Amino acid sequence: MKRARPKPPKTTAVPDRSVDVALGREAKVLARFLRDAGVEPDLVPDVRDQAASSEWTAARSRPLRRLPAWMVDWACAILEKITERDDRPPGRRSDPAVAAVEFWKPFVDAEIDAARIVARGELWAEKKKAATKPEDLLAELDEEAIEVRAKKLIRRTYPSRKRRGAKSKL
Repeated sequence: MKRARPKPPKTTAVPDRSVDVALGREAKVLARFLRDAGVEPDLVPDVRDQAASSEWTAARSRPLRRLPAWMVDWACAILEKITERDDRPPGRRSDPAVAAVEFWKPFVDAEIDAARIVARGELWAEKKKAATKPEDLLAELDEEAIEVRAKKLIRRTYPSRKRRGAKSKL
C-alpha cells in the first residue's frame, strides 16, 4: 500500500530585512538574545485559549529590567517584515474569479451554477466596456461563451480533480 506524503507546512514568502542575512537567521539570533534577557516564550499559551492567555498576561506583566530597548526595537523590526498569509486550501490559485466562485457556492445548488454566475458577470463587464452606444448592451450574452468560461472556472477552482475519460500519460 502506498503511503501518503505528509502535508508540507503552510509558508509565506517573506523578504529579508538585511541584504546578506536571512530573516529566519536574524530572528533566531534575536530569540536567543531575548531568552538571555529573561524572556520565556515557552510559557506563552495558545492565543485561542482566553483563560490561559489572561492568566499568563497577569503572571508575566512585570517589566524585565535586563531587556535593553535595542532588543525590543530589533524584535519589532523583524515582526513587521512578516506578511500575513491568506489561508486557502492547497493547490488553489489566488484568482479573483476563483474566489468569486467560492463566494457564490453556498447560495446555489451546484458549483457549476456559481461558476456560471461569475462567468456571466465577467462577460457582462467585457460587454459594457466594449459598448459604444446604449443599444449595444441590449443584445443577449453568448450562452456558449458563458458555459465555456464556467467550465474553465470549475477546472481552476479544483485543479487536482481528475477529469472523466482522461488518459494516463504513462
